[in-house]
Amino acid sequence: GVSVIGVAYPTPVDLTPIGAPGCALVQDPHVSLPLVTSASGVAPWPSTAEATFASVSYTYVAEGDASLASFDIAPDRRHRIPMIRAAIQAAGGRLATYASPWSAPGWMKDSGRMVQGGSLLPTFAPTWAQYITRFVQSYEQAGVPIWGLTVQNEPLHPGNNPSLLMPAAEQAEFIKNHLGPVFRTAGLRTKIICYDHNA
Repeated sequence: GVSVIGVAYPTPVDLTPIGAPGCALVQDPHVSLPLVTSASGVAPWPSTAEATFASVSYTYVAEGDASLASFDIAPDRRHRIPMIRAAIQAAGGRLATYASPWSAPGWMKDSGRMVQGGSLLPTFAPTWAQYITRFVQSYEQAGVPIWGLTVQNEPLHPGNNPSLLMPAAEQAEFIKNHLGPVFRTAGLRTKIICYDHNA
């Protein structure tokens, strides 16, 4: 899933009027951008699997669709995208969105499931890079430009549900040989951040 909105906004803003009760944009002294926080302590953000406002885990593709022909962000169009667009508007258009994937679809992993760790199967590294690229492109087409993203949220923490084990060396290889080239070919200027881990 994808979790966290980084925000280029100088003061707290109440997001309750835009349908995010208990949420506010706040400055976190430990990061270079403020974060959107919620009562659960996790930022509301669109998800490739799970996030604060997700009631179920899901992906944007059908089971086993390595061609990504079925890729569709339709689940996010009902609530997430409108909420994020409203937050961008509330911040005067100065919101830098920051995405952090929590897991590849289970069929791309050696565990066969999205929860409790598991590693990306090397054969699906190109597919996962394309999947992330389509996520960024789809959100931009929906009016939510993605300023930056991490390769993997808490890559050594299998207790997250969902989660994906991806040590720093694997992330560097994935960026160098897959995600970076795909972003470049697609003309994306989204920043790629390696090793998003807080433990």
